Parts: sequence; C-alpha cells; structure tokens
Amino acid sequence: MLISVIVPLANDDESWTSLVTHLHFLPPSSEIIFVRQNEPTLADLSKSNPLKQKYFVHWMSSSLGNGRAAQMNEGALHASGEFLWFLHADSTFAQEGVDSLLQKINGNSHELFYFKLGYRSAYWLAQLNVLGANVRSIVFGIPFGDQGFCLAKKTFHELGGYDHSCPYGEDHDFIWRARLKGVTLKNVGSTLYSSDRKYIHNGWLRTSVLHIFLTFKQASPYAIALLVKKMKRIFAHK
Repeated sequence: MLISVIVPLANDDESWTSLVTHLHFLPPSSEIIFVRQNEPTLADLSKSNPLKQKYFVHWMSSSLGNGRAAQMNEGALHASGEFLWFLHADSTFAQEGVDSLLQKINGNSHELFYFKLGYRSAYWLAQLNVLGANVRSIVFGIPFGDQGFCLAKKTFHELGGYDHSCPYGEDHDFIWRARLKGVTLKNVGSTLYSSDRKYIHNGWLRTSVLHIFLTFKQASPYAIALLVKKMKRIFAHK
C-alpha cells in the first residue's frame, strides 16, 4: 500500500463529510484513517460508508492523549501505507492534486511534500493570508499543517512524530525538526483548499497578529539552531 491518509477530527467537527467527496480521487485500495478524540459514533461510520467500496477505512480514537498531535501520531502508528498524508478535516483538493502528489512521492523517501494553500472564500482579507502562507512556505521553508504534509512513514517515525507537549503549532514545530534533520521540503505544485472560518469567527486582524506572534516565538530557537548548524558546516569545509 503506497499511501495512508490521516485525518484528525475534533469531536464536534463534521466538516470531514465534505472531504469524503475529494477522497475518492485517491487510487483504489488506499488507506484512510479518521481519528477522533473520543470514540467514533455510528453516524461517523455511516457517513463514511461510500469510501469503503474502494478504500481501507479505519475509525479510531486517540489513546495517546488529547490534541491534534496525539491524534495524528495515533493514526500514524496504525497506518499501513509507505507514505503518510496528513489532512485537516476541512481540506478539499482536485484529482490533479492527488496525481501530482503521487508522482512526486515516488521513490522520495527522505523528503516532505506540501501543497500551496488556498481558501474557499471570497473574503478578500483572507486572501492576504493565503499570499503570506505561500510566500512563507516557498521563500522561508515554513509550510503549515493545512498545506497537507506528506512524507514516508519511516521518516515520520525517525523524526519522533508530532510533539504532544506543544501547546500550539505542532505542525510548525514538526517542520523545524524535519529541517534540522536534513529532510528536504518540496512543494507539490498544486493547491489544497482550506476554510478561513477562524478569521471570520475570531476577527481577521486579531487572528493574523496572534499567528505571527506565536510563529515567531516558536520559530526563534529552531532558526538559531539551524543557523548554527549551517555555520558549522561552512567552517568544516574551510
């Protein structure tokens, strides 16, 4: 089995039901793992029935603790695929995106792939965040989890998975640890669409400023460590 898709779900989140339509773009016999914080319901099982005609679908709850990091690690522990593709419940994508991803991961066992970010919204301020996210990813090498991380299962476990102790930004933390270990980041070249509901519900300015502050705070020690590593490499070759 080439790929296992892992989708962490909040207990009150039903946005994954829209994701089901797009998961049908996966090749037959792919594995799809939904992880709730609590036990999945009969309604969950019923709504995912259409996927079971083509795919290996698993529902589970996290035994590793609360939070998205624990849920994604739980899914990874049970995954059978050679590659893990972590998706948020509100993600959507096209057939072209899946085809591009499958082409890119073929034989690339020590690389982490991510998508360009898009929002399914006409809210113009959120489009500024889209632009910022894509510049941040390509120029500074810092994609976030809503850009659909995909990497070899072996590499994921070598990195120690997501950090359960992170109070926020487990995806951001994971990217920095991957970079420090020499994992190459590559853009798939296709767009993964997400929801901008957090900007609408919590306010665009407040949410944007908070994200920038928390990102800088979490990134600072990793950025220094990466700079030190590069400097040591430069002086070692002199």
